Amino acid sequence: MTGVQVLNEDIRQYCIYNLAKEGKLEGYPNNRGIFSGLTEKRDYSSAYFEYIKQVHELCRNRITEHCSKQALKALNIDSTIVEGCVNNTHVNNGHDNSLLKAMAEKWTTFGHNLIPSINLNKKTFRGRLTPDNVFEGICAAF
Repeated sequence: MTGVQVLNEDIRQYCIYNLAKEGKLEGYPNNRGIFSGLTEKRDYSSAYFEYIKQVHELCRNRITEHCSKQALKALNIDSTIVEGCVNNTHVNNGHDNSLLKAMAEKWTTFGHNLIPSINLNKKTFRGRLTPDNVFEGICAAF
């Protein structure tokens, strides 16, 4: 997978989660009865997690736009709604992405420029993320 494909899948997942949270994602029972419509706000995360499960079952480690659409179809989710959300994040004729830009600003603001990272007492842990190093960091914070 290319970096662009990974970023596009991240944006799709973000859109699925938020569309479901806002009640804008239509979901209907499919032949396996995965979920029965997202009529209540408390149900919104099920669409996201069912999508993650479905897309990894179908695509394994190669999640392309085509495979993502197959996963959405298997869940009876209208892919055009998700595509619309993804397309709305593109600005400057597709040369920039408002969502990725906002996330990058948060990473800079909160000091999480390196991934993975953790916070200990409101400070970003610096160093190799091994169990022993993190344990020492926790102990040193007390």
